Amino acid sequence: MRASDLLLDFGRPVAYFPGLVKRLGSVNAVIFFSQIFYWQDKADSKLGVYKTSEEIESETGLSYREQLTARKHLVSRGILVETNKRLEHKIYYLIDCEKLDYVMSQPIENAPNAQSATGESHNSDFAEQQNERPRQDKTDGGDETNPQFDPTEITTYITTDITDGTSGEPDDKKSSSKIKLNYENIINSYHDILSDMPAIKVMTDERKRKLRNFWIKFKFNQERWENYLSYIASNCRWMMEDRDNGRGGTWRRKNLDYLITERCYVAVKEERANDK
Repeated sequence: MRASDLLLDFGRPVAYFPGLVKRLGSVNAVIFFSQIFYWQDKADSKLGVYKTSEEIESETGLSYREQLTARKHLVSRGILVETNKRLEHKIYYLIDCEKLDYVMSQPIENAPNAQSATGESHNSDFAEQQNERPRQDKTDGGDETNPQFDPTEITTYITTDITDGTSGEPDDKKSSSKIKLNYENIINSYHDILSDMPAIKVMTDERKRKLRNFWIKFKFNQERWENYLSYIASNCRWMMEDRDNGRGGTWRRKNLDYLITERCYVAVKEERANDK
């Protein structure tokens, strides 16, 4: 079989509007926009289009990290409205057509991050990644969120046994299942959404074990993980602050290791960890 024949197994070609690259910030932003714009009038919800990051990746080829950056470009221009329905564990995407019309009416030279002849932004994503991670935009605790996306990359992608419980060994071997756990996406989301918490620079075996157990015990996936972190960012700001303990010492801000404990999860779920 010829290599070209295999293209039939690679999915459908992705159509996008190349003329929008200079206005929307990057090729990936236009691809993401084009996909949501296509599905918007077919969506059942007035909130817009609901698709998981995995579905978008299968349809467009954009990795999770590329989607984050594309969404950042669109949200910063007001073109993309994201509604986070935490109880449903869903994020809806809606194109603001009025804002799109405004952006389209502006001269190219007035567009933010005007493109070079190669189609790349002068303020490139690479340059952004070299700076410190941006602080997350403040939210009002409601459904809508406009997060910043410039995560620090930690590349560990493994296939592993995910088990219930808190130890590194399966508590019930019959209940363990073989799944893929993308540590890069997990840590990128933590860095991006909770940028005030201490950064994770080393993924130790102990952290991997705890993450494995935490995800299976509370049935997490990437989207539910992001919703969990977003809720903490909006409602549990105390976790991101060093505080006086009243005895001359300091309570240090929480980190990833605390977030993946049962104690933290239950307190957040029951809203006992909310800011007073």
